[in-house]
This record gives sequence, C-alpha cells and structure tokens, in this order.
Amino acid sequence: MLKTVFAIADNFKILAKQRVIYINLFLVCFFLSYVCNIVNAQNTIIQGYIKNNQSKPIENASVYLLNAKDSSLVKTAITDSTGAFAFTPITPKSYLIKASSIGYKDSIVSISDSTLNKSDALSIILTKEIGNRLDNVVVTGKKNIV
Repeated sequence: MLKTVFAIADNFKILAKQRVIYINLFLVCFFLSYVCNIVNAQNTIIQGYIKNNQSKPIENASVYLLNAKDSSLVKTAITDSTGAFAFTPITPKSYLIKASSIGYKDSIVSISDSTLNKSDALSIILTKEIGNRLDNVVVTGKKNIV
C-alpha cells in the first residue's frame, strides 16, 4: 500500500513537471507572436496620390495623417512632382488623411485599420476653390510730421 502511495506521488511530480513545461512553452509562443505583431505593425505603409479634377498630379501639396479618434496630428508629408506621398512606418489603426494645396479645397479621407492591409495606393482628388479673387491690392499710408 505504501508503494502505491509513493507511485501516485511520483505520478503527480511527473504531471507537475509536464505542466511547467507546457506553461513555459505557451509563454514562449505567446511572446514570439507578440514580437511578430509588433514588427509587422511597424511596417505598415499608407501611400497615395493627390490629383486635381483633370487627374493631373498636384505637386507640393500638404498631406496630414491624423488620428481618427481626436484628429491629433501623427505625421505630415509633401507630395512630389507626381503627386505621390507616403507615410511609413505607422501603427495599424483608423486614421484621417487631410490633403491641402493653395487654390484647392481641402479634402479629408477616412481610413480604417482593415483598409491599411491592402496594397492599393489612395487617390485623393482636390477640387479648385471657388471664391473671391482680388485683381489688385492698393496699400496707402500717411506719415505723421514731427
């Protein structure tokens, strides 16, 4: 009977050692998947083109990457001669992209984190701003005599 009790105790020790091994294996796998997610998250790219109504690129347009929750500024970019811009690396989440250029109305595009995984480039169209234009400005002044 005493041998049976010791055999059962030995079985519990073996089970406890196996449990520790499984827990350690689980923790290592969890840590590796966490590290892989962090590395993958830093490689996300948002890229696109800013064009006018005639599909011509707009050079030197300002492009702002904004946090969708509070519209806080995350990054800025300026378009090149082909109207291209890119934001990299960024964390995948929801963003707003605001594009502006002199003589055009600002445009804001919403991007969700599911859209970020697609490799397609964004195409943002800016329309000409209709407003009052000044033909000329006359500045006059008077000088006080001392």
